[in-house]
Amino acid sequence: MEIQIERAAHQDNNMLNVNITDSAQEYLAGLLDKQNCEGIGIRMFVSDPGTPKAETCIAYSRPGEHNEEDLVIEYEKFNGYYEQRSIPFLDDAKAVSYTHLTLPTTPYV
Repeated sequence: MEIQIERAAHQDNNMLNVNITDSAQEYLAGLLDKQNCEGIGIRMFVSDPGTPKAETCIAYSRPGEHNEEDLVIEYEKFNGYYEQRSIPFLDDAKAVSYTHLTLPTTPYV
C-alpha cells in the first residue's frame, strides 16, 4: 500500500498533494469496513506542524468527527478529510509509503 505525495487540484481550487493509490484505497476500505460504522472515513493531518516533531497522521473519522473546515475528498469507498492547516505542510513532502499503518484493525470504540 502506498500513499503518494504529489500535486493534485480539486474542484474547490484547493491544492492537495496527497494521492492515495488504488491499492491503498482498497486496504483502507477494508480497515474501515471492520469498524462497523456507516460513513466512517479517514482524516489526514500533520501533528505539530512546522516543528521538528511534525508527523503526518492518518486516523479514523466517524461521521461528525471531522472539522467543518476540512477539505473533503470523496474516494470510491470512503471519504478522506484533510485538515486545512496541514495542507501547506504537505507541500514539502516527497513520498510516503505506509507499508505498516498504525491504524488499529479492531473496531473503533
